Amino acid sequence: MTNLTVKRTIKKVTLAALICGSLSLMPIPAFSKSAEQTTPQSISEKSFAAMKAGKADEFAKLMVPSELERFKTSLLMIADMAKSKGQEAQIVGLFQTPDRKSLDELPPQEFLVRLMNKQFTPEMTELYSKATIKTLGVVKEGDELAHCVYVLNIPDMINKTSVVSLKKEGSTWGMLLTSDIDKMMQMLKLQFAQSGGELKINPELKSIKVLGSITDGDNTFVVIRSTTAVNGIDLDKVSPIEVRKTDPEYKLLGEADRAELEKSIKQKLGAYIDVARRAVELSKEAAAATSTEAAGEPSKKQEKQ
Repeated sequence: MTNLTVKRTIKKVTLAALICGSLSLMPIPAFSKSAEQTTPQSISEKSFAAMKAGKADEFAKLMVPSELERFKTSLLMIADMAKSKGQEAQIVGLFQTPDRKSLDELPPQEFLVRLMNKQFTPEMTELYSKATIKTLGVVKEGDELAHCVYVLNIPDMINKTSVVSLKKEGSTWGMLLTSDIDKMMQMLKLQFAQSGGELKINPELKSIKVLGSITDGDNTFVVIRSTTAVNGIDLDKVSPIEVRKTDPEYKLLGEADRAELEKSIKQKLGAYIDVARRAVELSKEAAAATSTEAAGEPSKKQEKQ
């Protein structure tokens, strides 16, 4: 999270990549209301087979219904904003509909299914077939929220520890949208809402809440909920943070009062944000200098020399 810049013109592939890319690391479960599939861990473990099979419809069936409604509502709002900017075709094209009005007629789950199906290209299907997943455990957040921590590995490409968040409705658990998708939708709304130019994002980490921890061999993962303010909007994200025995946070894991642990993690994440922000600034300066030199003009660095 840094001073990122979002291009004003949002291409068709960009929205699909942002949404489907956020989902690609999230297991896709095969839906059933049988007793054996009513726990967060069992859903997560069965989900990966559906991902490898490219069954986007099963993903949508397992989502919490209200999440699908929220997803549709947000995308319809983005489509309206895109239409006002003359970019309607780019948005409706993602869902294989002729115009904005046709989007209203799609069932909520179809928005997710159609976007997911765009991701299941032969190349991606082959990639998924090489992947393995290991469930590390589940951290509860109250009685109705749970976060299943897992490791996704694709040889020579990805080895990532992540979280699937689920909500209990009645006796059945359902999956929630990822925080990356929420962030993407908010950024698109901000981009279309402004009058023009580039969207500058300057995130501020506001708070950290430790939800629990999971130990896997010598590795301990602390599951946190972080709140980051982005252009006046608070965005929540649940994520696992690896804590090694040599880290100062490791000694705080056993403390009943999590205040010091949360403070330490927040300071560390804040430092990462500052470093990333500076890296983006340097990258922009380098790009500007290259552009200036290509035009035959002296850069600011050359002028000083």
